[in-house]
Amino acid sequence: EILAMPQLSERTKKNCIDEIHREYARRNETPKGGGGGKVVDPPVPSVVKEIRKVYKSNLISDCPVISSEDNIDKLLDNLRKKLEKELKEKGEFKLV
Repeated sequence: EILAMPQLSERTKKNCIDEIHREYARRNETPKGGGGGKVVDPPVPSVVKEIRKVYKSNLISDCPVISSEDNIDKLLDNLRKKLEKELKEKGEFKLV
């Protein structure tokens, strides 16, 4: 949860800034009485792309003992397959 804080705070910041822009645009619209207010198009809300998290501990579920290069090759092959599966099934992700 603490690792997600930077993303959450960034999303909250963007939402607040978008809300400020919308309010600014609303206040600067031309009044119905025909006053000289400035017409401003409200900004298009930015799409916040949420990046999924994949935990390293889920990728290497067992605690292998590395005693040879074959063990390393097997571990890396297994890790590669799991990472490729995550990418193919769910798209972009971040290792945490």
